Amino acid sequence: MNFSTILRLAGLCLTAAAWFGRHRDRAVAHRMASSADAARQLMREGHGAFRRGDLKRAAACYGAADRLVRMGNPDDPQLRMLPLYYAHVMFEKGDFRQAARLVRSALDRLPELPRLRFRRQSFYDRAGDYETRFAQLVGEALATRDAELLFLLGYECFFNGRADEARKYFEAAIEGRPSDFRAGRFLQALGG
Repeated sequence: MNFSTILRLAGLCLTAAAWFGRHRDRAVAHRMASSADAARQLMREGHGAFRRGDLKRAAACYGAADRLVRMGNPDDPQLRMLPLYYAHVMFEKGDFRQAARLVRSALDRLPELPRLRFRRQSFYDRAGDYETRFAQLVGEALATRDAELLFLLGYECFFNGRADEARKYFEAAIEGRPSDFRAGRFLQALGG
């Protein structure tokens, strides 16, 4: 085999590799778009299930959507709030530790979260449901002084306009876990 034949073969290999690369990139992009669409659909189903009070279905939908997002494109703007919705279902189910982990995950995907303004109670059709869970969280967090629960309690107070209480609970969470920079972000938003 002479040198020019080797160069032609190398050129053919590079051309084939480029073609397969473009084809693969398009296939990957298509799968990512499909997974984002599927995640959005699951998120909508989760919203509907939560409003109906079907917490098991809402958790399944949000969980599946969250897995799709983590495997695909976690920066999709429409899906960045997904861990918060999932956290709200876990809160309603009384799984406060999981809710706290999901709020932390949301803060990683959505660093501007402490600057957003919404009332947590507005996610509930019946305010009494929220108040019951909130009272349960307060009892558990204060009894155990667990940093995760105190962080979640700070988050709940923060988004319900209870700034002084939020500050107190975030400070307690940091005391229990000095490296808790996420609680620090909320304190910073509170001016502390």
